[in-house]
Amino acid sequence: MEGGVKRAMIVPYNSPLLGIADEAVAQRLAAEVERSAKAGRVKTASNLLQLQVLASRASPQVILFDCDLLQGAPLAESLAQLTALALVIVLAPLERQTEIAPFVAAGEVEFVARRGFRGHRRQPDRAKTASRGEVEVLAGIAVD
Repeated sequence: MEGGVKRAMIVPYNSPLLGIADEAVAQRLAAEVERSAKAGRVKTASNLLQLQVLASRASPQVILFDCDLLQGAPLAESLAQLTALALVIVLAPLERQTEIAPFVAAGEVEFVARRGFRGHRRQPDRAKTASRGEVEVLAGIAVD
């Protein structure tokens, strides 16, 4: 390509990657991880293809994978692709636990059951706030 300009995307090595369908939730969680765990710039993806592309380019240490990104795609196939790149934390309804169990047993993923009903907010007194330790685990960073 004579005279062509190449565009490069620079992503900090091992920065966490959040794959969450709800972009507002993803941005809030990314900001909290960056603030609490000093994880650098946290990348977010709002669909499965974007998550797969970012994961292959960014070499993340950990990927938070919301099963809402699947939109009918096979869970096992998606997890196999992502676990080849990083530790994966799967956020899914409890009903999907049996599908995810083989990956958990193999040590390839961590499973976080989603509580509540889609479209309904929980009452504030029932909501759980992530502790600093939980945010650090998500970020894949141990802070002294």
